[in-house]
Amino acid sequence: MRHRTPRPPTGRWAPGGLANVNVRLWADRVLRVYRRDAGAAAKEAGLLVRGWRWFRAPAVLSAGEDFLERES
Repeated sequence: MRHRTPRPPTGRWAPGGLANVNVRLWADRVLRVYRRDAGAAAKEAGLLVRGWRWFRAPAVLSAGEDFLERES
């Protein structure tokens, strides 16, 4: 039996994400929930807040053990 993730009450599914769930909360915000590897949230947040010179990374708005809210 396949695991089914319930649809969010508000927001819309954002494209992508095989192991994670991406939900577009507003036009400029995305909530990413890490279902398989919760530790990946801290790794991704660390990369996004790093001061990159050659490209712009989305700002991290909120983070937890298994989720990341960021700009889209």
